[in-house]
Amino acid sequence: WKPSGGVDNIDEPIINVRPNATKTYSLTAENYCGEVVATSEITVLTVPLVNISASDYTVCSGTSVTLTAISSPANYLWTPADGLVSINTSKVAVAPLSTTTYSLHASNICGEGDASIEITVLPAATVTVNSGEICFGDTLLLQSSG
Repeated sequence: WKPSGGVDNIDEPIINVRPNATKTYSLTAENYCGEVVATSEITVLTVPLVNISASDYTVCSGTSVTLTAISSPANYLWTPADGLVSINTSKVAVAPLSTTTYSLHASNICGEGDASIEITVLPAATVTVNSGEICFGDTLLLQSSG
């Protein structure tokens, strides 16, 4: 059996493993003459422990942000789906127009997990100019917010 880490007796036909992350084990069976007679790979999955990373957490309205699932192998479902090209991938690009909380549901044959992340959209800046006429040398008040 390989890898041998976490395996009590690698020369036994039956082993017990309890990986804390998804891990693939391979078995190579040889006869008494040292000839390989069979090989096999077994992937031990774990329940998805889900987290989300973002390329940015605070953006201007309509700015694109990449959200990435941090999880063991799983099937993914992102919500809300509005504006997403695909809702079933580990990485999505979003361009929220207002502050939005995105949720991710991940599942595999061992279980499921959920995570969410909020992307804050900054308000658009506004500028107010008093209209009218002024004389050379006078001042005009400009106000901005946002």
